[in-house]
Amino acid sequence: MKTNSKTSPCHSERSEESILLLPSPRKRESNSSLSLQRMQESIFNTLSTGNNTLLFAIIFALFSFILVSCNGEKQQQGKDKGKYEAMNSGTITVFCDASEYEMLKPVFKMYDSVYKDVKLTVNVVSAREAMAKLLSGGTPAICIARDYLHDEDSLMGVYKVKKHERFKFAEDALVFFTRIESPLDTINESQIKDVLFNNKIQLKTLFKQLKTEPVIAIPNVQSSEYANFKNLMTKNKPVQRQLKMFAGGDSVRQFVLDNDAIGIGYLSQIARNPKFKPLSIGYMDSAGKYIKPHVVHQANIVQRFYPYIVNHYVYLLEDRRNLPWWFATFIAKEAAVQRYFKEIGIVPAYANFVLIQED
Repeated sequence: MKTNSKTSPCHSERSEESILLLPSPRKRESNSSLSLQRMQESIFNTLSTGNNTLLFAIIFALFSFILVSCNGEKQQQGKDKGKYEAMNSGTITVFCDASEYEMLKPVFKMYDSVYKDVKLTVNVVSAREAMAKLLSGGTPAICIARDYLHDEDSLMGVYKVKKHERFKFAEDALVFFTRIESPLDTINESQIKDVLFNNKIQLKTLFKQLKTEPVIAIPNVQSSEYANFKNLMTKNKPVQRQLKMFAGGDSVRQFVLDNDAIGIGYLSQIARNPKFKPLSIGYMDSAGKYIKPHVVHQANIVQRFYPYIVNHYVYLLEDRRNLPWWFATFIAKEAAVQRYFKEIGIVPAYANFVLIQED
């Protein structure tokens, strides 16, 4: 695999089971090339400018998934050699959201080890640039942790471009996190909004244990973290609180370590780092029911006990069974890949969950 950075054809998936324990509560069809060409200039001009000690066990069962039966595959080789080769050989260039690249590096290596005759090149860019590449027809596939933004969706409507086929491969969480020593560990969504939308309200006034006012740090406006922050948290309302922006998540995490600060990022970026902790958040759900703060954990993402859930996707330029399609199905449905997402602390998309309450 070749990586560029600016900042068997039969996937045989074995069914398997593993158990996750919830931590106890604490304190398409291809669009015409003409439409894509007409979009390209416009796109680049636009886009670049619990009180009870309950434990929940989650039985995590990966679905058995066989994309092509091996017998059928052998018959198909004789009938359609070109299609067979499209699954196993060739070249593919993918643009990857920088915010999820570190998480996906092991997955790309798995793909390389399985498909040795495929030359995979990964270009690491901002989420904004990745989507711009897709919309202008400049790449067959992107990996990104967000949906279309409003202006992107509007451009697609103007140029009558259909929504792209996409594969969701994992669920994550947009988290507010601190260094592990911080006295702050729980907050309500209403308090977050008070601080963001009213610059006269300070966190240290709401939480007496804070000696100084924390700086809120986030990757810049080109990032998927910022896009999800606007979509999930602020609902695109203007924020009065000054946010300190950085080129990427690595810089945000280093700033949090070095300062009294609250970072905004993904659970996948900090779940296995003992230097950080995500804040538990209480909130009102869509039915108006108050959901008390829960530990930010994959089990609670599954149960929807956390307000800011983020999806990871592979988007495809074309809706047909070509090499990029097989690449996407590998990431979204290969058993080893889905196990990896579970092991790093997020929720595999291709899984079946049964919740069991323990005594």
